[in-house]
Amino acid sequence: MKKKLALILAAVMTFSLAGCAAAPAAAPAAAPAASAEAPAASAEAPAANVETTYLNFAHNRSEEDPFGIAVKEASDILYEKTGGKYAFQIYPSGTYAALSDAMEAVSAGTLDFAWYDTGMNYAERLGVLLAPFCFESYDHWLAFKQSDVYKDFVQDMSDTCGVHHFGYFTFGFRMTTGNEVWTTPEEFAPVKLRMAVQPPYPAAAVILGCTGEPLDVNEVYTALQTGVFDGQENPYADIISRKFYEVQHYIIKTEHILSVGGVACSNNIWDTFDDETKAAVNEAVEHILDYVDNDTINNVAEQEAFLTEQGCEIVEIDKTPFQERAPLVFDMYPEFEDYYTRIQAVEH
Repeated sequence: MKKKLALILAAVMTFSLAGCAAAPAAAPAAAPAASAEAPAASAEAPAANVETTYLNFAHNRSEEDPFGIAVKEASDILYEKTGGKYAFQIYPSGTYAALSDAMEAVSAGTLDFAWYDTGMNYAERLGVLLAPFCFESYDHWLAFKQSDVYKDFVQDMSDTCGVHHFGYFTFGFRMTTGNEVWTTPEEFAPVKLRMAVQPPYPAAAVILGCTGEPLDVNEVYTALQTGVFDGQENPYADIISRKFYEVQHYIIKTEHILSVGGVACSNNIWDTFDDETKAAVNEAVEHILDYVDNDTINNVAEQEAFLTEQGCEIVEIDKTPFQERAPLVFDMYPEFEDYYTRIQAVEH
């Protein structure tokens, strides 16, 4: 277990730029070198006269994060399934652009592939997956991914954002950390929590009953250490990788938002693929979605054990008082209600 968690904590930043053979979108002029490793030895060798086209793929996770690992494996799958015609040139850790800028670049057709989680810049309703208590459990999430409402939502993302959206994965329920225990909205009332910058994450403060302020995640450790914030909220994977457990003793299982991400590509590049290539790309991206889902869901016990070993206390609470406040999110984002209601109705 310790070996595996050491990999999660690692932040290996070694990139080598590989040339592009054809029409993928160009990297920005000032972008750092990308990770475009040679396909794994297990990948089937292409015909001698095949020139590989590298498709730019930008995301904000590290190369050792489950998503980063899955994207590298997906590149090998794509290379093998296309006989060496295509692979991914990967820009991890925000080295291509900030997350929101990368998503915008995919919509604009200037970036091939990216992590693409919300379409709130285009339509308010497309942020609903990140609404507080939209999902009750991982079983609910997996049932949703098999439902008609999921298919409708992914198609809505594609149509409204002007991309080809492949689908979603989860990287975990968000927990609250602090050096005190808060278990009710009344106890949360005097608390100041750091919230993620991107809407609708800050809505969680209203549901929890606390004061929430956004702050870039790279500044959170110091802000907690110096007492600028009483606590913060993140999935276990981020609490571990960013070592928040070093400065926060209690992990309160509020599970108030299921953090999700997605993958999309530009229509400019998708429309150039023939049917065989589209099938290969779909298979490669599906590997990413499945890998991260499985890693997230299957490692909860291991992550909790690690955090306990570090001296943290994991606090189970009754979430009912917070769940009862969930409809307050519709006052902030009224367009969430239709999808939210349909998601809540998914049997699981």
